Amino acid sequence: MNHKKHKQTENSKRPKKEVYNPYANDPPDSKCPYCGQSGKICSHINSVSRGWGRQACAYKHKNTNKKKEDEKG
Repeated sequence: MNHKKHKQTENSKRPKKEVYNPYANDPPDSKCPYCGQSGKICSHINSVSRGWGRQACAYKHKNTNKKKEDEKG
């Protein structure tokens, strides 16, 4: 068995690391008014960067709503 294969089997036996969730401290009922999702950068504003995220979400969803209205009318 070569070294690379041995190392792969060794690493597969190790316990997996926990995935970091940056939005774990958000209130459970926080949702974005534009996309309606929770656990995203736009769901709860507590910093400047998350404010920018909500602004980007608003811009994205306002443009898609306009396109849908244009297609209907």
